[in-house]
Amino acid sequence: MALWGVILLQTIVLIMLAVVNTRSGLTIQTHCDIGGNVPDCTHAEAPWWYTLNFAAFAAMVFVLSILTSLKLLEIKGRQLALGWLWLTVAVLLVSTVLIGAILRIVEL
Repeated sequence: MALWGVILLQTIVLIMLAVVNTRSGLTIQTHCDIGGNVPDCTHAEAPWWYTLNFAAFAAMVFVLSILTSLKLLEIKGRQLALGWLWLTVAVLLVSTVLIGAILRIVEL
């Protein structure tokens, strides 16, 4: 149960990161051609709901991980279910770091 709480907390943090950083006028670098000293980059404007995809990812990982761990607990036992939950904690931790870095770059 404690690992579910950790996963829920990580999910809430990811959702809050996405909600706080939702804004319009977001430009995304789509392609760069390096020809010489100065790269030639193209940009596209993303819709305002672009960062909400990160929140959807976190919610999806949370739900699917809990359902998978319950099924593993039923079929294979406690050890495998706990291993799956620890793997989910690690994936969400890495996701939080990467999404936080992406959102900081987007703010620039």
